[in-house]
Amino acid sequence: MSSLFLFVLNITLVGLFWGSSVQAENVLVLAALSSPSHKNVFSPIVTGLAEKGHQVTVVTAWKPKSEQKNVRELVVLPGFDYFPNISTMKIRKEGIRGMLSQSPEPFLECCRKIYRNPEFQDLLRQPFDVHSPRPLLFHSEPGESTATVIRPGSHVALWTDEIKANVSVLLMNSHFSINGARPVLPDVIEIGGGHCKPGKPLPKDLEEFVSKGDNGFIFFSLGSIVKPHELSDEVRNAFLNAFGKLKYQVIWKWNGDAMPGLPDNVKLLKWVPQQDVLAHPKIKLFMSHSGLLSVQEAVYHGVPVLSVPIFGDQDLNANVVIQLGFGEFIEILDVTAESLEAKITQMLSNNKYQDRVKELSTVFRDRSRDPVDEAVYWTEYVMRYKGATHLRSASRDLNFFQYHCLDVGAFLVVSIVLVLWLLKTCTVRLIRKCRGKRGDEPTKKTN
Repeated sequence: MSSLFLFVLNITLVGLFWGSSVQAENVLVLAALSSPSHKNVFSPIVTGLAEKGHQVTVVTAWKPKSEQKNVRELVVLPGFDYFPNISTMKIRKEGIRGMLSQSPEPFLECCRKIYRNPEFQDLLRQPFDVHSPRPLLFHSEPGESTATVIRPGSHVALWTDEIKANVSVLLMNSHFSINGARPVLPDVIEIGGGHCKPGKPLPKDLEEFVSKGDNGFIFFSLGSIVKPHELSDEVRNAFLNAFGKLKYQVIWKWNGDAMPGLPDNVKLLKWVPQQDVLAHPKIKLFMSHSGLLSVQEAVYHGVPVLSVPIFGDQDLNANVVIQLGFGEFIEILDVTAESLEAKITQMLSNNKYQDRVKELSTVFRDRSRDPVDEAVYWTEYVMRYKGATHLRSASRDLNFFQYHCLDVGAFLVVSIVLVLWLLKTCTVRLIRKCRGKRGDEPTKKTN
């Protein structure tokens, strides 16, 4: 996937500020090319800013579930579909070649539609004081969501070079308990899991279903990208046959039609309150496509994961699940009822997965400040210090040759070559001189 394609996929939040303080600033949020789950990452931050009195305008593809005070949502691409004409299962079969072969044109056309939108153009034309703090920008990348805050200026930054040049703070949707410890600069702040929240009671019918028997239940979801018709009858039947043999209740998030031969212990739902389900005390296992947010939610609520990745960053996240010891992996292209049943039985008969994810959950939750409060604090910090340029590393101002030390490398190479040449020259001359002296010595005559 090209860098341009990845950038088009990004969720972008840009804030516009008129004034020198952080009181009641105006924030513009661009999240037009986003799935509902992507929007979930930044919605808590938007709410947090609104609760602080900031006026927030959100450019989005999804209508809000309810109105919020100080938040205005502008829907420019209603129900945006990332992959309207492709098969995710076909991409799974083709691997990375399938991902790279996808044309960016549908996304670029969406960008053109957004840019031509009169209301969006009106937002871009709003005047800004060049001495005021500059726009704020957040974006999310596949595999690891990030948010960037850019320093003072006078207009909205829409180009990648301008964004890179003006980033003041990077808010990372990551946490060292999952993503590992890394050396980072002061302008990199981890806020992973900010969308995670305690569970609420399940709807009555769902509670009655999961409470049947004493063995607990399994939750199975492939996210919102995979369409029901993409799963072959063979794959679907493998899941159904395996689930039917289990002693557990199974909730399957399925936004298609009813399935023939559905076992009594399996319930199909087009929409599931995922975090409420994961927080339920009777849940035993989360069968997931291993999207980043789902993995974070599983760790937050302390639920083992059986990964069924499809495409994108999901294989990377599945590897993290395995490496950290709180889950296993199954290949959807090769799945059979027998292999799936064996894998589920293996995981649920061994407490090591449950113990490990509970340990990770404790570390993941143990923070000095809530991730959303952390994000809001650093957002206002950049406003307060007009870009907070004191956080920026000097390396950000280096050109390509300087950043990669190519000039230093070239100097060292030339120096080494020069030294070797001098050594060679001196050695050759010394050898010649020694040979010359030997040739000049007189030959002794013998009687």
